[in-house]
Amino acid sequence: FNLYGNKHVVALKAMNDVIEGSALGNYDHNMLNKQLAGSNISLVFNISSNQETFKGNSSKRDFETLMRVLYLYFTDVRKDVNSLENVKGGFKLRDTQLKNNPDVMFSEAINKNIYPHYPYFSTLSEAEINAIDYDEVLQLYRERVSNPGDYTFSIIGNYNEDSVKYYIEKYMASIPDNAKRESSREAVEHNSGVHYNNFKVPMTTIKSSVDVELFGELPFSVENFVFINMLQQATDNILNSRIREKESSTYGATIYADLNEFGSQWLLSCKFDTNTQSTDRLLENAIEEINLILSNGIPSDEFNKLYNQQRNSFSYVINSNNFWAFDLYLYSKGINYVKDFYTCLYNMTYEKFNDFLKSLKIKDKIITIMEGVEK
Repeated sequence: FNLYGNKHVVALKAMNDVIEGSALGNYDHNMLNKQLAGSNISLVFNISSNQETFKGNSSKRDFETLMRVLYLYFTDVRKDVNSLENVKGGFKLRDTQLKNNPDVMFSEAINKNIYPHYPYFSTLSEAEINAIDYDEVLQLYRERVSNPGDYTFSIIGNYNEDSVKYYIEKYMASIPDNAKRESSREAVEHNSGVHYNNFKVPMTTIKSSVDVELFGELPFSVENFVFINMLQQATDNILNSRIREKESSTYGATIYADLNEFGSQWLLSCKFDTNTQSTDRLLENAIEEINLILSNGIPSDEFNKLYNQQRNSFSYVINSNNFWAFDLYLYSKGINYVKDFYTCLYNMTYEKFNDFLKSLKIKDKIITIMEGVEK
């Protein structure tokens, strides 16, 4: 999306669904599904803020079929007008079901509060759905796949290299390329400073929903990535212990933390539902607990628990294809995740982790509160 600024907003927001419902080669969408009914494959195109991807899988037997479908996605996506109408109908049904859903309204309000000038994170309105231009979508899509040399293809699984090499050369290596390369992968710019949005929504079951988003600056490294992941776990354990077990006014908070490799920024978010009488107190408690973690660090027993979780979870996820897809993605950026993870784990100490927590500085704070009122 970021390559286009705020142009082609409707076409880009609709692209993933429209392309999935388009014809490939000589097959319209329904014919293609019937043709692939006996095959164990899936392949999905996705365009987002700073990249486009193809993600798929297949059985060993159907690997050639997967390569053929990938080749067609790059070379021969065509209109399927009937399927487009079904896609639009799906958009409209989704819009009807969700536009009066308080949870969806809350999610939209969060995105607008964080990214007020970024139109791609909002769902398609009925007017936008009606304005979808198939020709525009296909033109933009063909631009995105006209330079396969800009893609990094990773093939992961239990296979013999010689058994797949022939099909890679036959299909993947023969995709036409325009020799153009792109490098724009900036993070989406969010609101800076302190922003607070409190709004009321009529509800059948009255509640308050609270979202706190904290941002700060931090360069990407495997060690920083691991530490941010441990910050998420620590905040989840400590915060939920207080606001759920001691306050008894919410089912618990959802905690998420991330380190953005594009924009060198960390994020810590806290989201919870509660009754309207407890909103202000629980919000104050949540921010207080987070500030205490970042100011004082965590107890040694909590660190030992997090350290063991990191070690045990890594020994589990390292056996999954998804992990190696992530590892190879970072490797293509010059980062050896496995090597650096073991180095991080070997050198990690209680004091080092707490020093890291104390070094984090909150640069931006964005709070969204939705309060329910009687209909």
